[in-house]
Amino acid sequence: MKKIFSAFLIFQIGKKQNNDSDNFDEQIAEHKKENVQLLKELDALIKATLEEKQREAAAEKLLIE
Repeated sequence: MKKIFSAFLIFQIGKKQNNDSDNFDEQIAEHKKENVQLLKELDALIKATLEEKQREAAAEKLLIE
């Protein structure tokens, strides 16, 4: 009886560890998706800033001329 109970406990512990690692993999995947989205937003902000700086430089150039 002890052997059966021990085997059952080992099975349950292994099952929990497997579930934990699955959750960890899911969390990593979710964080990667969030990071990609944040990088896309950052890229858009950088492009918008560069475009604004270029417009300002062009406007200054026109004022000087």
